[in-house]
Amino acid sequence: MIPPRAAVRCMAGALAVAGAAIACHRGRTERSTPQASAPSAADSARGVMSITGTGFDRRFTLRRLSGSLTLRVGTPDSAALTRLDGMEVVVRGVAADPVFHVSSYAVRRVHGSEVVDGTLRLEGGRVVLETAGDRMEIGNPPLALRELVGARVWVGGLLDDGPRSYGVIVPPPFIRPRAEELLAPRLARSGAGDRSVTS
Repeated sequence: MIPPRAAVRCMAGALAVAGAAIACHRGRTERSTPQASAPSAADSARGVMSITGTGFDRRFTLRRLSGSLTLRVGTPDSAALTRLDGMEVVVRGVAADPVFHVSSYAVRRVHGSEVVDGTLRLEGGRVVLETAGDRMEIGNPPLALRELVGARVWVGGLLDDGPRSYGVIVPPPFIRPRAEELLAPRLARSGAGDRSVTS
């Protein structure tokens, strides 16, 4: 039989151990619980890109039916987005009122017509447009478009028959001669060369 004093000491020790275990578990729970105010990186918005100002004062705005949205973009994307003024785009990132922090974007419409946004690849002599989830061969690509292999572009029209229009979003790593001429949006006309689109 355990003496009364020993029993009291055993019970006190057991309560102390149990209390420490509860406190430890509570600490782990509090540390592993995410903050409720943490922003989500799955936000998206669609609208027409509007760019004002120049240099460090350049501002990017997405015009939507529900109102304009101020965009915050990183330096690498800044140059690319300046080529998308007036085009309909989808942006993804974090909505943190009053601005939207852009992590990625895609062109959807140019001059009201649907376009495909992707990177030009050359595969066995074929020009292929690589998008986020597909690879599409471009039929009858004009020479000027072939010279943009490696660039991120938007392409309009039926790709199987050849693009009716296209434009550069991000230039290829190594720009060939005629680069300045090729960077502008263009209309592709089979057998007749190219002419610039009037914006």
